[in-house]
Amino acid sequence: EVATVEVVEPSTELFHHQYEVSAPRCDDNSQTVTFTFNERGHHTYRLLELSAETGQVRTLIEETNEKYVNYNRLYRHDFDDGRRILWTSERDGHNHIYLYDRQTARLIRQVTKGDFYVREIQRVDEKQGLVYFSANGPTGLRDSDKPSAKTEEDPYLIHYYKIGFDGKHLVCLTPEEGHHRATYTDDMAYLLDTYS
Repeated sequence: EVATVEVVEPSTELFHHQYEVSAPRCDDNSQTVTFTFNERGHHTYRLLELSAETGQVRTLIEETNEKYVNYNRLYRHDFDDGRRILWTSERDGHNHIYLYDRQTARLIRQVTKGDFYVREIQRVDEKQGLVYFSANGPTGLRDSDKPSAKTEEDPYLIHYYKIGFDGKHLVCLTPEEGHHRATYTDDMAYLLDTYS
């Protein structure tokens, strides 16, 4: 017996004039796939979702900038429950972390805010509700009780932090003045910090 295959052709309206379209990522439910679209000229960057049943394509997250979307700095983490997405963006002038509701394609909250730049996310701990990241900037983030206090430290020096998905309880894990390079244990209970 030969199986019948139904072909679904999606509209390309949301990913027309492409510089690059990423390989599709199948979701656990096998009903949808996600992929990114980078517009030629780098003014628009979208995270798109395609329904395998209907072929409908919808925008989950969109970045636009009249000059340039820094697509090389974007980070994405899909939560295991399929309901949320952690994303980084330079939309407020600094690279920060944002939490999205995947079902509604709406922003839940901006997780990190301020006059600093998130450099890299090392771990998303879904069970504890924490994001581990490195950052640099001119504000005194090393003192988590006074995140707006200025410091004389070079703003390009990197420190390591953790923060809750709710945007609260920012903790600097490498408070000593200097440029830090940290490596975590697998369970994130400890870190090895080299700094100068």
